Amino acid sequence: MTIAQIMALVRDAVIVAAIAFFCWKLVDYGEDQVQVSEFRALQAQVLHNSQLQQQWNKQKEQADEQRIADLASIGARIDAQHAPIIVRVPAASGPGPLPGPTPATGSADTGSGGIDIRPRINLFEHRYETALADCRAALAAWPKEKP
Repeated sequence: MTIAQIMALVRDAVIVAAIAFFCWKLVDYGEDQVQVSEFRALQAQVLHNSQLQQQWNKQKEQADEQRIADLASIGARIDAQHAPIIVRVPAASGPGPLPGPTPATGSADTGSGGIDIRPRINLFEHRYETALADCRAALAAWPKEKP
C-alpha cells in the first residue's frame, strides 16, 4: 500500500465517522430534552394535585362523619314517634259485592274499626330519610376545588 492509498483510506474513514456522528446527533437531538422550567412546572403541578387530593380526602371524611351523625339522629327521631295514627275503616253498609277493607299485616287493629299505620309510616320515613342522608353524603363527598 502506498502512502496516498493510506491517506485516502484514513480520509474516507474520517468522513464516514463524521457522517455517522452527524446522523446520530440529528436523530438524538430533540428526543429527550427537558427544560428546567418544564421540570419546575411539572413539580408545581404534582404538588398542587397532591394538595387537592388531601383536600378531597378531608371533604370525604367530613361527609362520612356527617352521614353517620345524620343516620343516628334519624333513627332516634323516628323511634321517638309513638303516637298512633289511626285510619278508620268504614263500616259495611249492607251486603255489597265486595268485602270491606281488612287490617294490613303489621298494623294493629285498635278494635274500634281503626288501623294504626304508625309502624308503616315510621318505616317509610326511615327509608326515605336514610336515602336522603346517603344523597347528602354523596354530594358532600364530591370533590370541590376551592379557587
